[in-house]
Amino acid sequence: MSGGREAEVYEKLAARIKAREESAFRDFARLFSPFMRTYFLDNGIPQPHADDLVADSVTDILLRVEGHYQERSDGSFRAWVMECVRNVAAGWHRKHRLKTDALSDDPPSPDTGGSEPAHLAETQAVRDALSSLNEIDRQILEMRELGGMWSYAEIARDLDISEAAARVRHMRLLQRLEAILENDPRIKRKERAAG
Repeated sequence: MSGGREAEVYEKLAARIKAREESAFRDFARLFSPFMRTYFLDNGIPQPHADDLVADSVTDILLRVEGHYQERSDGSFRAWVMECVRNVAAGWHRKHRLKTDALSDDPPSPDTGGSEPAHLAETQAVRDALSSLNEIDRQILEMRELGGMWSYAEIARDLDISEAAARVRHMRLLQRLEAILENDPRIKRKERAAG
């Protein structure tokens, strides 16, 4: 399936889920459950927990589509789902006191079974930048950006910091990451057209 066609299929699926079409729920589970399970297992979550997380994730993500996902023409529904899945895995690791920085950033694609070529240098640059953050900042980033489902109030409550501190730390860590990655030669930048 071509990239444009694939994006269209995912966006239509998101619209069908929002319209509460029963067949859309089954299609979502059929399409995403196998890749979720593979991702959880590949990231060190034991099989019984992985199976439970798949069932919970399918349900939770379906419930969150309407309130948290905004349709876009860039096919980002699939990427949003993948971010949600990574956030679930990070939460499981936090709960079980395991390191979350070892999580794979590239869940296998539901369409290719994980055979997509990775941008290894760029991925490593991002991992290196993330490893420069302290644990609380990494957790804030995971909660706020990787899935985008946590409010500052929820982050504050979970990390036992003030809501203002969560907001300020989030803003500063994004600026810090941007500065680190801006100067990293492994990050490819598109030429900006003069205009």
